[in-house]
Amino acid sequence: MRLTVPALLAALLLLLTGCGGDESDDGADPSTAALPPTPTGVAGRCNSDVTGLEELTLEARDGSTVSAATLGTGTTAAVFVHQTNGQGLCGWLPYAEQAAKRGVRVILVDVCGYGSSECTDRFKADVPQQLGLAVDRARKDGATRVTLVGASMGGAMVAGAGQRAGADALVDVSGPFEWIDVPSVTEAARSITVPFLVIASMGDTAIHPAELRRAVQLSPAEQKRFIESPDGHGYDTLLNLDGSPTRAGRAVIDWIRAPS
Repeated sequence: MRLTVPALLAALLLLLTGCGGDESDDGADPSTAALPPTPTGVAGRCNSDVTGLEELTLEARDGSTVSAATLGTGTTAAVFVHQTNGQGLCGWLPYAEQAAKRGVRVILVDVCGYGSSECTDRFKADVPQQLGLAVDRARKDGATRVTLVGASMGGAMVAGAGQRAGADALVDVSGPFEWIDVPSVTEAARSITVPFLVIASMGDTAIHPAELRRAVQLSPAEQKRFIESPDGHGYDTLLNLDGSPTRAGRAVIDWIRAPS
Protein backbone atom coordinates (compact mmCIF):
# COMPACT_ATOMS: atom_id res chain seq x y z
CA MET A 1 0.00 0.00 0.00
CA ARG A 2 1.32 3.42 -0.97
CA LEU A 3 1.04 6.32 1.55
CA THR A 4 -0.07 9.72 0.43
CA VAL A 5 2.18 12.69 1.23
CA PRO A 6 -0.06 13.95 4.12
CA ALA A 7 -0.15 10.45 5.65
CA LEU A 8 3.64 10.13 5.36
CA LEU A 9 4.16 13.46 7.11
CA ALA A 10 1.79 12.47 9.92
CA ALA A 11 3.63 9.18 10.46
CA LEU A 12 6.97 10.99 10.58
CA LEU A 13 5.64 13.51 13.14
CA LEU A 14 4.33 10.67 15.32
CA LEU A 15 7.75 8.95 15.19
CA LEU A 16 9.60 12.12 16.24
CA THR A 17 7.15 12.74 19.10
CA GLY A 18 7.63 9.20 20.38
CA CYS A 19 11.42 9.53 20.37
CA GLY A 20 11.28 12.59 22.61
CA GLY A 21 8.82 11.16 25.09
CA ASP A 22 11.50 9.87 27.48
CA GLU A 23 12.87 13.34 28.21
CA SER A 24 11.51 15.89 30.68
CA ASP A 25 9.90 19.13 29.50
CA ASP A 26 13.17 21.07 29.71
CA GLY A 27 15.10 18.48 27.73
CA ALA A 28 17.06 17.16 30.75
CA ASP A 29 17.67 13.48 31.28
CA PRO A 30 15.57 12.55 34.38
CA SER A 31 18.00 9.77 35.33
CA THR A 32 20.70 12.37 36.01
CA ALA A 33 18.46 15.20 37.24
CA ALA A 34 17.26 13.03 40.13
CA LEU A 35 20.74 12.42 41.54
CA PRO A 36 21.46 14.23 44.86
CA PRO A 37 24.41 16.63 44.96
CA THR A 38 27.76 15.10 45.90
CA PRO A 39 28.77 16.10 49.48
CA THR A 40 31.81 18.34 49.71
CA GLY A 41 34.19 19.32 52.50
CA VAL A 42 34.21 17.28 55.69
CA ALA A 43 30.85 15.68 54.83
CA GLY A 44 32.23 14.37 51.56
CA ARG A 45 35.49 13.22 53.12
CA CYS A 46 33.66 11.34 55.87
CA ASN A 47 30.88 10.16 53.52
CA SER A 48 28.45 11.56 56.05
CA ASP A 49 24.93 12.96 55.88
CA VAL A 50 24.92 14.15 59.52
CA THR A 51 22.72 17.24 59.68
CA GLY A 52 24.41 20.36 61.00
CA LEU A 53 28.02 19.20 60.55
CA GLU A 54 30.22 22.22 59.81
CA GLU A 55 33.87 22.31 58.79
CA LEU A 56 36.40 24.37 60.78
CA THR A 57 40.04 25.33 60.47
CA LEU A 58 41.84 26.13 63.73
CA GLU A 59 44.92 28.32 63.36
CA ALA A 60 47.94 28.29 65.68
CA ARG A 61 50.25 31.25 66.29
CA ASP A 62 53.10 29.67 64.35
CA GLY A 63 50.97 29.25 61.23
CA SER A 64 50.06 25.60 61.80
CA THR A 65 46.46 24.69 61.05
CA VAL A 66 44.27 21.94 62.49
CA SER A 67 41.30 20.72 60.48
CA ALA A 68 38.17 20.23 62.55
CA ALA A 69 34.39 20.03 62.46
CA THR A 70 31.61 21.12 64.77
CA LEU A 71 28.16 19.75 65.50
CA GLY A 72 25.42 20.62 67.98
CA THR A 73 24.81 23.60 70.22
CA GLY A 74 24.83 24.54 73.88
CA THR A 75 27.19 25.64 76.64
CA THR A 76 28.43 22.12 77.39
CA ALA A 77 31.09 21.07 74.91
CA ALA A 78 33.26 18.05 74.15
CA VAL A 79 36.39 17.95 72.02
CA PHE A 80 36.88 14.49 70.47
CA VAL A 81 40.38 13.25 69.62
CA HIS A 82 40.57 10.29 67.24
CA GLN A 83 42.27 6.91 66.84
CA THR A 84 45.02 6.00 64.34
CA ASN A 85 42.90 4.19 61.75
CA GLY A 86 43.49 6.75 59.00
CA GLN A 87 40.01 8.27 59.05
CA GLY A 88 40.98 11.01 61.46
CA LEU A 89 38.02 12.84 62.96
CA CYS A 90 35.55 10.88 60.77
CA GLY A 91 35.80 7.89 63.11
CA TRP A 92 34.11 9.83 65.90
CA LEU A 93 31.09 10.96 63.87
CA PRO A 94 28.59 8.18 64.77
CA TYR A 95 29.17 8.68 68.49
CA ALA A 96 29.46 12.47 68.23
CA GLU A 97 26.03 12.57 66.59
CA GLN A 98 24.58 10.74 69.61
CA ALA A 99 26.26 13.23 71.96
CA ALA A 100 24.97 16.22 69.97
CA LYS A 101 21.41 14.86 70.13
CA ARG A 102 21.78 14.91 73.92
CA GLY A 103 22.69 18.57 74.15
CA VAL A 104 26.47 18.48 73.70
CA ARG A 105 28.31 20.98 71.50
CA VAL A 106 30.86 18.82 69.66
CA ILE A 107 34.22 19.72 68.16
CA LEU A 108 36.06 16.98 66.26
CA VAL A 109 39.75 17.53 65.52
CA ASP A 110 42.36 16.03 63.21
CA VAL A 111 45.60 15.95 65.15
CA CYS A 112 48.77 16.84 63.23
CA GLY A 113 49.41 14.35 60.45
CA TYR A 114 45.71 13.61 59.81
CA GLY A 115 43.02 15.11 57.62
CA SER A 116 43.94 18.54 56.30
CA SER A 117 45.99 19.53 59.34
CA GLU A 118 49.32 21.14 58.44
CA CYS A 119 51.76 21.54 61.32
CA THR A 120 55.30 22.60 61.96
CA ASP A 121 57.48 20.00 63.68
CA ARG A 122 57.45 22.03 66.89
CA PHE A 123 53.67 22.34 66.94
CA LYS A 124 53.20 18.64 66.15
CA ALA A 125 55.28 17.74 69.21
CA ASP A 126 53.32 20.15 71.44
CA VAL A 127 50.20 18.10 72.20
CA PRO A 128 48.79 20.53 74.82
CA GLN A 129 48.80 23.30 72.20
CA GLN A 130 47.13 21.09 69.60
CA LEU A 131 44.32 20.14 71.98
CA GLY A 132 44.20 23.65 73.42
CA LEU A 133 43.26 25.12 70.03
CA ALA A 134 39.99 23.18 70.08
CA VAL A 135 39.33 23.82 73.79
CA ASP A 136 39.79 27.56 73.20
CA ARG A 137 37.49 27.44 70.16
CA ALA A 138 34.77 25.74 72.20
CA ARG A 139 34.97 28.49 74.83
CA LYS A 140 34.92 31.17 72.13
CA ASP A 141 31.72 29.59 70.81
CA GLY A 142 30.11 29.96 74.25
CA ALA A 143 30.97 26.75 76.10
CA THR A 144 31.22 27.07 79.88
CA ARG A 145 32.41 23.48 80.36
CA VAL A 146 34.73 21.64 77.95
CA THR A 147 35.58 17.94 78.20
CA LEU A 148 38.36 16.36 76.18
CA VAL A 149 37.48 12.83 74.99
CA GLY A 150 40.07 10.64 73.30
CA ALA A 151 39.96 7.13 71.86
CA SER A 152 43.06 4.90 71.64
CA MET A 153 45.85 7.27 70.50
CA GLY A 154 43.54 10.16 71.33
CA GLY A 155 42.96 8.73 74.80
CA ALA A 156 46.68 8.71 75.55
CA MET A 157 46.96 12.29 74.29
CA VAL A 158 44.02 13.43 76.39
CA ALA A 159 45.30 11.74 79.56
CA GLY A 160 48.82 12.99 78.98
CA ALA A 161 48.09 16.58 77.98
CA GLY A 162 44.39 17.34 78.42
CA GLN A 163 44.57 19.21 81.70
CA ARG A 164 47.44 21.37 80.42
CA ALA A 165 45.29 22.09 77.35
CA GLY A 166 42.74 23.73 79.64
CA ALA A 167 39.97 21.12 79.71
CA ASP A 168 37.48 20.99 82.58
CA ALA A 169 37.24 17.17 82.46
CA LEU A 170 38.96 14.26 80.72
CA VAL A 171 37.85 10.95 79.20
CA ASP A 172 40.37 8.32 78.08
CA VAL A 173 38.82 5.48 76.05
CA SER A 174 41.25 2.59 75.48
CA GLY A 175 44.32 4.80 75.53
CA PRO A 176 47.69 3.02 75.28
CA PHE A 177 49.84 3.13 78.42
CA GLU A 178 52.47 5.20 76.58
CA TRP A 179 52.41 7.49 73.54
CA ILE A 180 54.88 9.76 71.80
CA ASP A 181 55.19 13.38 73.01
CA VAL A 182 53.11 12.83 76.18
CA PRO A 183 53.95 11.28 79.56
CA SER A 184 52.75 7.74 80.35
CA VAL A 185 49.22 7.52 81.66
CA THR A 186 50.33 6.66 85.21
CA GLU A 187 52.85 9.51 85.24
CA ALA A 188 50.29 11.98 83.90
CA ALA A 189 47.57 10.79 86.27
CA ARG A 190 49.54 11.93 89.32
CA SER A 191 48.84 15.54 88.34
CA ILE A 192 45.29 15.16 86.99
CA THR A 193 42.96 17.06 89.33
CA VAL A 194 40.00 17.61 86.97
CA PRO A 195 37.28 14.92 86.67
CA PHE A 196 38.93 11.88 85.08
CA LEU A 197 37.10 8.97 83.45
CA VAL A 198 38.86 5.96 81.93
CA ILE A 199 37.19 3.17 79.92
CA ALA A 200 38.89 -0.05 78.83
CA SER A 201 38.28 -3.72 78.25
CA MET A 202 40.47 -5.87 80.49
CA GLY A 203 40.88 -8.21 77.51
CA ASP A 204 42.43 -5.42 75.44
CA THR A 205 45.96 -6.41 76.47
CA ALA A 206 47.71 -4.29 73.84
CA ILE A 207 46.93 -1.15 75.85
CA HIS A 208 47.79 -2.39 79.39
CA PRO A 209 44.29 -1.91 80.89
CA ALA A 210 45.57 -2.71 84.40
CA GLU A 211 47.79 0.38 84.15
CA LEU A 212 44.79 2.47 83.12
CA ARG A 213 42.92 1.29 86.20
CA ARG A 214 45.97 2.12 88.31
CA ALA A 215 46.15 5.58 86.74
CA VAL A 216 42.68 6.36 88.02
CA GLN A 217 43.73 5.30 91.51
CA LEU A 218 46.83 7.52 91.33
CA SER A 219 44.94 10.63 90.23
CA PRO A 220 44.24 13.16 93.01
CA ALA A 221 41.01 14.18 91.27
CA GLU A 222 37.94 14.23 93.51
CA GLN A 223 35.82 12.86 90.67
CA LYS A 224 37.41 9.87 88.99
CA ARG A 225 36.17 6.55 87.66
CA PHE A 226 37.31 3.45 85.81
CA ILE A 227 34.70 1.59 83.74
CA GLU A 228 35.47 -1.89 82.50
CA SER A 229 34.02 -2.50 79.05
CA PRO A 230 32.99 -6.09 78.23
CA ASP A 231 35.07 -6.05 75.03
CA GLY A 232 36.16 -3.91 72.13
CA HIS A 233 38.60 -1.07 71.65
CA GLY A 234 38.12 2.67 71.31
CA TYR A 235 34.97 3.67 69.42
CA ASP A 236 33.68 0.09 69.53
CA THR A 237 33.24 0.26 73.31
CA LEU A 238 30.83 3.21 73.08
CA LEU A 239 28.18 2.15 70.55
CA ASN A 240 25.97 -0.90 70.11
CA LEU A 241 25.51 -2.45 66.67
CA ASP A 242 22.28 -0.46 66.21
CA GLY A 243 24.15 2.80 66.81
CA SER A 244 22.80 3.43 70.30
CA PRO A 245 25.26 4.19 73.14
CA THR A 246 26.45 1.27 75.26
CA ARG A 247 26.61 1.53 79.06
CA ALA A 248 30.09 3.01 78.70
CA GLY A 249 28.87 5.31 75.92
CA ARG A 250 26.10 6.66 78.13
CA ALA A 251 28.59 7.15 80.96
CA VAL A 252 30.79 9.31 78.73
CA ILE A 253 27.89 11.57 77.80
CA ASP A 254 26.92 11.85 81.47
CA TRP A 255 30.53 12.74 82.31
CA ILE A 256 30.54 15.44 79.64
CA ARG A 257 27.28 16.91 80.90
CA ALA A 258 28.04 16.66 84.63
CA PRO A 259 28.34 20.00 86.47
CA SER A 260 31.90 20.89 87.46
